[in-house]
Amino acid sequence: KAYLQAMLAYYIKDADFNKRIAVEQELRDLRKARTYDYLLGQDFPASSITKPKDQIAEAEQLYNDGMNLYEKGRILLVPGGFDKEQMRLAREKFDTLIKQYPTSNRVAEAFYYAAEIIKEYLRTGFNDDKMACEYYKRAYEADKNLPLPAHSRRAQLLDYRLHSRDEALEEYRNVLKFE
Repeated sequence: KAYLQAMLAYYIKDADFNKRIAVEQELRDLRKARTYDYLLGQDFPASSITKPKDQIAEAEQLYNDGMNLYEKGRILLVPGGFDKEQMRLAREKFDTLIKQYPTSNRVAEAFYYAAEIIKEYLRTGFNDDKMACEYYKRAYEADKNLPLPAHSRRAQLLDYRLHSRDEALEEYRNVLKFE
């Protein structure tokens, strides 16, 4: 945004009308775009989620709300259809739980279902696959006894979408060990 504003100031000063109009349009479009706070890297160090054990009422409520939205979003009368807005809202609930209550006993499941939503319902490209992969990893790091197939889902993503065969093979071995 700062670069676009600097370009706009330059084109106004330089009196380049066509380029100024183009930059103004980009700035308008940028204001319309919704940005998401992705929980990767330094935003959420692994050590802060490795031992979630606290039963927190607010986290439980976020989890239940997220699951209700997830279930509503999956059910449409059209084969293969889903409600994108419900899925987006469910993802926001899970991300809020992860960010605000990292010691909750629901954080592993929140990572798992957020990954499912990213992978299956809100996927727009390669970076979403990488993000879903990271969320699955965080899910089983948060709870070694997670009763959901995070290892196998991550292995499939690594194998079929990200084409990272070596990592996928290691993850398939983890499937045999942990699932």
